[in-house]
Amino acid sequence: MKKIMMFTAAGILISLLPIQMDSAVALSKSETKVVDKQLASLKKSTLSGGYKPIDVRSVYLLGGKYPETFVLYERFNSKNYMNDVIGKAQKYDAKKKKWSNIYTYTDRETDYYAVRAKGKMMDTKKEQLVIGPSSGSAGYVTPILIGSTDGKKIKKIFEAKEPYTFGKAVIRDKKLYLGSMTIVHDVYSYQGTKLKRRDGTGADDRKVAGKVSKYMTLDGYAGYTYLTSPSNISLKKGQSVAVVREYKDDTTPYVYRALSSGEGRLKMEGYHFKAIKSGVERWMFEPDAYGDSETVKFTVK
Repeated sequence: MKKIMMFTAAGILISLLPIQMDSAVALSKSETKVVDKQLASLKKSTLSGGYKPIDVRSVYLLGGKYPETFVLYERFNSKNYMNDVIGKAQKYDAKKKKWSNIYTYTDRETDYYAVRAKGKMMDTKKEQLVIGPSSGSAGYVTPILIGSTDGKKIKKIFEAKEPYTFGKAVIRDKKLYLGSMTIVHDVYSYQGTKLKRRDGTGADDRKVAGKVSKYMTLDGYAGYTYLTSPSNISLKKGQSVAVVREYKDDTTPYVYRALSSGEGRLKMEGYHFKAIKSGVERWMFEPDAYGDSETVKFTVK
């Protein structure tokens, strides 16, 4: 029996705790050690009540010389079978040679959290984080944007009103792209000091996909979504394919689902699928998620 693998954006808990160090600002070796030492310490830290760190990283939330540290802590609540989450940001005072808490985020009785994206939406110094929970087999992600608008105070800037099925987020070119799998539903960007939203388009799908070798295309008719590209696709190892709206001005928020036959010849990287192993792989591709499917054959040479 062949293994069926579903490509989704849902987070998977693993035993290796991510520690990420940003290098946007050049620090000396001794200054870098200060940050590295704090990150290592935070990886081992716990909070009262049974909270353990699930993500530890440095990020220039305030845009200063030293990055802030940001940690997501999580605990499982056996009474309601949900999770409680605390996020903490710390700032380093070089004169006092001391780290101090400057921001705390909390969420109770929620699902599995993760940092979904990091990038710069306002200027060339301050970074923002997208965090949020993912629930269910369809990876319902509720994005939450945190950061600073003035370089002094960190706050929750934005939280999506509704979750995104197979939700994904990326910050690129000062824009926040939110959507389902590889289809961009919403684009947020700053106009002056105000955060503005517009509908995502097929052009946005292509932008977040990056440089790829081929496209699989979707289009809608009479309330249904159709795969309009060939069902036989040939790729060389290292090449990529992205699923996008056929027309660049299409703003329809398609939600598709792709289930592979499990050979692992393609893997999802960001907003496209990369061919990594030679051979044949077949997808059960549902242009309308959980609707009728069609078979797409990939041949990797």
